[in-house]
Amino acid sequence: MDRGKLLSAFGIVVVLALAGCGGNEDDSAAPDTGTDAEANAEGGTEDVPEAGPPNPNLTVEEVAGQLPIPEGLTGDEQFDTDLSNLIAASHKVYSEALDSIDVEFTQPDELINYDGAGGDPGPDCGGEPAGPENAAYCRDPAASDHGIIAWDETGLLKPMYDELGDGSTAFIIGHEYAHLAQDRLGLIEQFPLTVEKELNADCLTGGLWGSFEQVGVRFTQADIDSIFNGISVVGDAPGTPWQDEHAHGNAQERQAAFDDGFTNGFAVCLNNYAPGFSGG
Repeated sequence: MDRGKLLSAFGIVVVLALAGCGGNEDDSAAPDTGTDAEANAEGGTEDVPEAGPPNPNLTVEEVAGQLPIPEGLTGDEQFDTDLSNLIAASHKVYSEALDSIDVEFTQPDELINYDGAGGDPGPDCGGEPAGPENAAYCRDPAASDHGIIAWDETGLLKPMYDELGDGSTAFIIGHEYAHLAQDRLGLIEQFPLTVEKELNADCLTGGLWGSFEQVGVRFTQADIDSIFNGISVVGDAPGTPWQDEHAHGNAQERQAAFDDGFTNGFAVCLNNYAPGFSGG
């Protein structure tokens, strides 16, 4: 798979979205797109605020430059750039989608990468570490106001990126941002089963990708295969009961939820994958 093709698509999305949003064409009004590390540490910048969507005139790369994305752990600069852009694209689309229905999107308090392959268990949430080969959104009210998104960079994301392509990495990042969106919507604690919450997040992740398609981006079969291969890797083992507190859905169920969101948009996720949808 051509990794540059997928990340180039994110750039196309922003350009096309601006055309539909009436972006200011006066160069004199262009935003300051430089990275503001000090403002990031304090919770947002003028153009990428802590609450609400970023300035619509910013490209994904410019949004990435103003998010508190941690320094990479693998020494692979292309992976670092691609991952930063995937985070920024997820941030941009979810924040704009929530803003369109008058729900405030707030940045997580921290984005955390960790060296799972080197033995780092990851950050704690509710007294338990994230663990190796994992990614998670977590909001422990005792520890943070707006939650964290954490990922095992060396044991999960980088191996998936190398072996399956960046679509698989994009799925993982989009899925964790979907949990953040669930939280901002007030849904995350309402699902009676963990698997419902996870399939809802898979659907929302499909909606994320579908929003790219709706503004003119067309993905190749290789792009889609990369995503679905990533979903297959993280699907439950056959026979895992839905009542299992750790169940996320098997590969077929997760792929179906993603495809539903991709094809039909975010609304289907809030209707067909609402809390209690399984009847379990």
